[in-house]
Amino acid sequence: MQESTTISGSRPEPGRGTAQVPAMQVAGLSKLYRNPWTMKITRGVEQHDFEVQRGEVMGYLGPNGAGKTTTIKLLMGLIRRTAGE
Repeated sequence: MQESTTISGSRPEPGRGTAQVPAMQVAGLSKLYRNPWTMKITRGVEQHDFEVQRGEVMGYLGPNGAGKTTTIKLLMGLIRRTAGE
């Protein structure tokens, strides 16, 4: 006869037990670039706020130059943000 064991560190099922914690939460994310010759500032991303819950599927759409790639690079830590968290 085989004994059944429980794992104490198992994750709770979604929606049960603990309050839902977002998988990703972004508040005030901004990235500004400065041209080294003209010293003009160009906005890469300006004040993004969004939240993605666990189990959700998110689409990130926008026209060319809207900051989609910059946002992904910021989230991955490939470039530093100017502001936000």
